[in-house]
Amino acid sequence: MILEQAKKIGGTLILYLFSNLIIVVLCGFYLQHKYLDYVYKFTQKRKVQVENSIEKAFKINSQKNDMSLLGKYLSIILDSNELIKSITVYDNSRNVLLQLVQPNPIYLVPNKYNNRNNFQRLESKTFKIKDLNLFQGQVEFDFFEYSTHFYTSEIKKPIWTAIIVILVAFVVTTVLFIINSSAVLRRTSLSLEKANRQLEHKNIQLQEAATHDYLTTLPNRAALMSFLESKLIKYSPESNKLDDFAICFIDFDNFKPVNDIHGHAVGDRVLIEIANRIQKSSGPSDFYSRLGGDEFVIVLNKIKDKKDVAKTIQFIQQNLSKPMKIKNCSIVLKCSIGIWLASEANEFQASKVLNSADAAMYAVKSKGGDNYSFIS
Repeated sequence: MILEQAKKIGGTLILYLFSNLIIVVLCGFYLQHKYLDYVYKFTQKRKVQVENSIEKAFKINSQKNDMSLLGKYLSIILDSNELIKSITVYDNSRNVLLQLVQPNPIYLVPNKYNNRNNFQRLESKTFKIKDLNLFQGQVEFDFFEYSTHFYTSEIKKPIWTAIIVILVAFVVTTVLFIINSSAVLRRTSLSLEKANRQLEHKNIQLQEAATHDYLTTLPNRAALMSFLESKLIKYSPESNKLDDFAICFIDFDNFKPVNDIHGHAVGDRVLIEIANRIQKSSGPSDFYSRLGGDEFVIVLNKIKDKKDVAKTIQFIQQNLSKPMKIKNCSIVLKCSIGIWLASEANEFQASKVLNSADAAMYAVKSKGGDNYSFIS
């Protein structure tokens, strides 16, 4: 699941980077288009201004008939309008009366934009001067078609500033996206780890519930049968006697009156106390189980002989018969025990072995209980 989440975040990141790259490219094309549009409008505006300035210059000098003074005015116009290439004044016979040329030529648009459909060249302008006392002639002025100077100084800087801002925003948002994605992935990982721990804990609880008694927490019948089947398969009567073991089936003779007189709550406390005493009375290698009700089984391992088993059972019976003080009640129980000894048996099937020990226990009960007996 973590891998799937990582792939999802990686795919989202790639899509994010790709979309940002497209935005940057589109912004570049947009800025280029805006630049060309701006240049065109700017030059058209300047063209009109030049026409008005020249007409104004002729009107001012119309009464003076002074060509040198007119030349000064036109020089001022030429110097203040860097887009003008030249100004030429003709008479009606197309004789040149005055010609001024731009001393510092510049170019309005880079050559690579020359063939762009959305950019129109500024054509040379020729118009007639009418109703002027100076002469009846023409004034012609040419515009430069290109200007890298204008592009560099007035347009290039804001374009690059905009591009840098876009790129910085792109980098910042990308870094923030990566940081956020890492945080999301980490939170997802921690959540999954927590969920896995909870699942493992639940599995352990379910396994415990399936193999252990809910009240005493001792292994239940299913766990006992699994243990016996595994042990009986490995056991061989011809092997070393250290492998000898005994199955002791325990049933309490007078447990039912405890529930009838004191109630099931006290009865449950008694069963828990019995389980505790069985664990304390048994050896570290022994196996003990509650089958249900007041029936318990102890598997004594590593026994020496039959006398050793009898001695251990007597010790267990003594501990189980001691008074139990529960809720101001003193309860004394007696038990009957049937014993199956591996070294004396000829049947090694788990269910039959357990039934044999159970039959030996009932044989003790039939004789008054409070005793133990080996299977005959």
